[in-house]
Amino acid sequence: MKQGIIICAYGKRGYGFGAYHLAYSIKHYCKDYPIYLYCEERTISQLFPEDLKIFDKIIIFNDRDYKRNGIPDVATMKVQVLKNSPFDETLYLDADCVCVSDIKEVMEKFTKGESYFYIDVQGKGNKGDEIVYDAWSKHDVAYPFFGLDDEDVFYSTNSSWFYFKNGLELSELYGWMLHYLNKSYPMTELKNKWIKGMLPDELLWSGVISKLKINCDGFKLMYYGNTYESIVDVRERHPFITYYGRVSSGVNLVKPIWLEFMAKHVKAIHKIDGVPFKYNLEYSYYDKALNNNQ
Repeated sequence: MKQGIIICAYGKRGYGFGAYHLAYSIKHYCKDYPIYLYCEERTISQLFPEDLKIFDKIIIFNDRDYKRNGIPDVATMKVQVLKNSPFDETLYLDADCVCVSDIKEVMEKFTKGESYFYIDVQGKGNKGDEIVYDAWSKHDVAYPFFGLDDEDVFYSTNSSWFYFKNGLELSELYGWMLHYLNKSYPMTELKNKWIKGMLPDELLWSGVISKLKINCDGFKLMYYGNTYESIVDVRERHPFITYYGRVSSGVNLVKPIWLEFMAKHVKAIHKIDGVPFKYNLEYSYYDKALNNNQ
């Protein structure tokens, strides 16, 4: 299969509801791409059987594909997506977002792009620089940990989405990701704590991308809802909006206008399609791990 989409979801039911809303919203605008859901069985247990049909295939996780030391782990899950995808080219999406426009144009740009891997690069700079969204790394620790030279550029990433193409280069990326995942980063040296004391997957992506010098920038697929902008303008530039969670201070990063817009949006597209709306977006938002410290 040439191109496809993977969504992963584990934990509370809100993630299952979120995965459903994401898949439904994608197919509302564009039915050209198969959508596979990788999940825990309990996460989708409260979805109606007819709603599960929105996914072209549902794969229940093996423990090795999303757990580390017996505990669900985001970094492990996302690294294993690189190996487990059945598609030649794959768009991975976090479940905590919705589609707000047709994705066909951006999918065609991905497949025509020269790189084998793309991710949302938020910022980049040299060792010791103040880099946009460099939320995890202390450079004095991250540089030697990932085998970076002092003159190497460090890329900060947001891993709400990434796109990859199968091949030898991807195998190398997977190998390095697995290597550093198992190397045990000194967690006391992080700028901020991640869920359950695990390694932030964004630090892992950032370090390996910087090490391999992957040309992965250039796509802004996701809008993060943390500014006040025109809804029309946002939808023209970004096919996805996310409702990601709180920062360590407890402040919600997503502005209320965007939470309200997304809640109305998922209801509206169901109404347009003549499909009953059953799962309020609030379930997804309040079940997010970052919002309840699970």
